[in-house]
Amino acid sequence: MLYKFINETRVLKCRMNGIVNGRAISNLPRYLEIHPQLAEKEGYKPLISDDIPAYNVDTQYVSAYYEDGAAITRHWKVENITGDGE
Repeated sequence: MLYKFINETRVLKCRMNGIVNGRAISNLPRYLEIHPQLAEKEGYKPLISDDIPAYNVDTQYVSAYYEDGAAITRHWKVENITGDGE
């Protein structure tokens, strides 16, 4: 599946239908996989994910952040639950 990098905390999954070069395309993910130059031009890249690290489910949670490069990489960050409503 292809994604578009928005910022460090957000990516968009390629929609099923869209417009490329003024043409309506159905099954846009497949079309862009067949035409990688167009996918790159439109800003779509594959998503690679790191493994989720071990964490204590009672006191911690994981959140994702993204890095843009030749592909989009999803990294995971372990954070502590504060317990004060934040």
